[in-house]
Amino acid sequence: MKLSIRPFILSIIVLTTITFTLFQCEKPEPEKSKANALTALVVSVGSTDYTGAIAEKNVTFATKVPNGTTEVTIKTITFSDKATASKKAGDKLTVGSANTITITAEDGTAANYTATINAEDPTPPGVVTRKPSVSTSDVTNISVSGA
Repeated sequence: MKLSIRPFILSIIVLTTITFTLFQCEKPEPEKSKANALTALVVSVGSTDYTGAIAEKNVTFATKVPNGTTEVTIKTITFSDKATASKKAGDKLTVGSANTITITAEDGTAANYTATINAEDPTPPGVVTRKPSVSTSDVTNISVSGA
């Protein structure tokens, strides 16, 4: 009995070519970004803008909004490329509360930031804040004694 080696070798070559082609066509998925940083937050009350300072995962505002303000509008929010944010320009944040903004990286990793906006203190009881009804142009005939 004579065995032919030719079909066996031909089969190995065909299988090797198919296997190589299949594995060669599969391209590895590019690594997704892990960046989830909040880099800027600007809010506004009317036409006045307030820029937040970001440290760690907290956003603070050095200038307080006017007393009686209950919410501010996000004017600008900037975060890592390819990430998404739970808030967008035009959304409202509550004054006097801890507002959570979540930045989610392309790979799904989330980072929570706390934005706190405070209002000016109200005028203490008993303190009158009004302009004088007399102007300096109405004052005449001033004398200083004891000189």
